[in-house]
Amino acid sequence: MLARITADDLARDVSGAEALISRHKENKMEIDARVKDFTRFTQKGKALIADKNFMASEVHIYLSYFSVLTLVSW
Repeated sequence: MLARITADDLARDVSGAEALISRHKENKMEIDARVKDFTRFTQKGKALIADKNFMASEVHIYLSYFSVLTLVSW
């Protein structure tokens, strides 16, 4: 997904622009479809941290990494 979003494809004509818009819409739909999963993942991770799970420090690292990835790719 990240590679598709950051690709340097620039439209050179109307049909190329329409194709890019179509791909953009597909990517947006894919992101929107996964928002619930991302939210659930983050909430469960925060709950583990709040409950002082023995893996809380590692969960925190993964949540931080995940939040950076989502900011960069969205």
